[in-house]
Amino acid sequence: MNPQGFGSMMGMGGYGAPGAPGGGMSSMYGMGGMGSMNNMGSMYSNSGMGGMGSMYGGNMYRPMGSMYGMGGMGQADPVSVAAQWGSLANMSLNPNMPANGQRSSISGGGGFASNAQITIDDLCPNIGSYDEGDEVKRSGRRGGNHLYLREKTAPVVATSNSQSNAITIKRKKDTAEPAAAGAGARSGSETRTSDGKQRAKVPSNYDVHTLLVVEQDRGSFVKVTTPNTVVYEKGGKKETFECDEALDHSGPTEELDSVLLSELRGNWFNGHNSSLLVAAGSGKADASIEAVRGFLRKCVERLEKNEKDASTKFDISINMAALKGPENGKDLLGPGDYTRLKLGSSPVFGPCLLDLKTKVAKTTSECLSIFNEGVAAAKEKKEPICAFLVLKQVKKGGSEAEVYLSSLCLALFREEVGMLVDIKDKTSSSPHRLFRYALGGPSVCVSAVCISNNDEGARSGLEAERKIREVKNRPPRSGNIKRFIEFTEKEISRQKEKLSSVSDSEKQQREAQIARMDEMIKEAQTMLDNPMNTTPKGYSVGM
Repeated sequence: MNPQGFGSMMGMGGYGAPGAPGGGMSSMYGMGGMGSMNNMGSMYSNSGMGGMGSMYGGNMYRPMGSMYGMGGMGQADPVSVAAQWGSLANMSLNPNMPANGQRSSISGGGGFASNAQITIDDLCPNIGSYDEGDEVKRSGRRGGNHLYLREKTAPVVATSNSQSNAITIKRKKDTAEPAAAGAGARSGSETRTSDGKQRAKVPSNYDVHTLLVVEQDRGSFVKVTTPNTVVYEKGGKKETFECDEALDHSGPTEELDSVLLSELRGNWFNGHNSSLLVAAGSGKADASIEAVRGFLRKCVERLEKNEKDASTKFDISINMAALKGPENGKDLLGPGDYTRLKLGSSPVFGPCLLDLKTKVAKTTSECLSIFNEGVAAAKEKKEPICAFLVLKQVKKGGSEAEVYLSSLCLALFREEVGMLVDIKDKTSSSPHRLFRYALGGPSVCVSAVCISNNDEGARSGLEAERKIREVKNRPPRSGNIKRFIEFTEKEISRQKEKLSSVSDSEKQQREAQIARMDEMIKEAQTMLDNPMNTTPKGYSVGM
C-alpha cells in the first residue's frame, strides 16, 4: 500500500461546521482555542487560546456527531467532509519532517516513499469547533443502512446518535425479532431466530465491540452462557465476563458466523475506516489467524459478487509488518530487516504504513495469497502482525461514478494478549501510536479473542477484552472522494474571502494553505476521473 500522503494518525484536528465564526484553528475535539497555524499545542497536553488543543486534552471520549456527516454511501451533511482536513493538523509533530512537503503514493511495486512528509505551513486551516456542528441522523448500525447487510425487504432502523437502541442484523437464514424500543446499547442484548437460536444484537454506539470465540476442546473452564456472556470457572469459583458477542466454535472447518464481523464488513464496504484486532489464548494462535483469514475471504467474495451484480469495481492495496517494540517493524511482503516504521494517514481514508512493499488484490485468491505470505514471513511468534488494507470502490450511479476509499486495520496479537491491553493503556513499550484510529479514534472497531474451553489460563484473555471494551471510539471517517472535493472547494472560497482582511504574514500563510488544498483537489479529481489507474495518496506523520 503506498498512499501518497496520509493525514495525521497521531492526533487529528479537524474543521468544525463550515461558516463557523473565527479564522483560526481549533481542535477537532473542541479542545483547542483559536490559535494560529504556527502555534499548535502538544499532542499530549492541553492547549488554550494560544494553540491547537491536545489530542489527549479535554475529554477524549466526548460524544460527537459523525466526522463526515455520512451514515452510508451517498449521504452528506453541511458538517460532512469539512472534518477531513483535520487529520492533517498535527503533522508538524514529526521533528524530522523536511520543508519540501512531498507526499507518498500507494502502488503495487515500491511501497511508500521515504520522503512522504509535509510541513505545517502546507496544511489546511481548521475553522470553528465540533461543538457548533449539527447532530447527524443515522441508523442504529454504526455504518448506517447499506446494501450488504440488509435484505431488500428489511425495514430501515432509524435512530439518532443520542439514542442507545440496539438493532439486529437480519441473516439470510434467520428471521430476527425487531429491536426493543429503549433497549440499552450494552445491556446484554440478544434475539431469537426463527429456529430458536439466540443471537447477539449489534450495539448502536461507537465503542470498541468485543467478540469472545470459545473453541470447543472438551474442557469446562470456559462456557458461553448467553450471546453476551461467558463464564470462567476455576477451583469451584465462577466469574462472568460480559461482551458484545460470545460464540461457541467447533474448529477451523466451521465458519465463524458473527454479527459483529458482518457489521464490520459492511462498514468497510460503506467507505468507513474500520479495524479488527484479534488475540488468542494458549494454543489458539492458529485459530485466531484462521478467523481473520475467514473474515477476509468472505469480504472479498462479497465484493466480487457485487462487482458482477452491481457493476462496482474494486481493488485492495495491502501491506503488512511484524511489530517490534514501540516504533520498529519488519516488512512482511518485501525484503529487509527491522527498521523504524513510518506512519501515514489520509484525509479521505485514514491510516496506513509508509515505505513498505504494497501488493494489490482484485480477487479472493489474490487477497488470501498476500495475507498468507505475510503471516508465513512473521517468524517471531511474540511479535504482533499489523496489516493495512485500503479498499477502493468505484460505484456507477447517475452521470458519473462514485469513488470510495476506506482503510481496514488488521492486527494479529496471537498469544500476546497483554500487548492489546498495553496498547489500550498507551504504555511506552507498546506500538500504541499505530492504533490511534482503532482504539479511541474515528474507526469502527471489533476486538476479538479466541480461547479454548479447556484453557485453565483463559482468564487473562477474557480480562483483556473486558478492558478493551471500555474504549470509546468516535464516528468513523467516510471516504467519498466527490464529497471531499466539494467541501474542500467551499473551504478554499472561504479562505480566499479572508485574504483581504488579514496581515501580510497571515496572508502568506493562508495562501500556502490554499495552494495545498488546490493540489489535493487536483489529486482527488484525478482519482475520481481515472480511479482504477490511480493510487490513493497520503502524508507521513512519523511514528
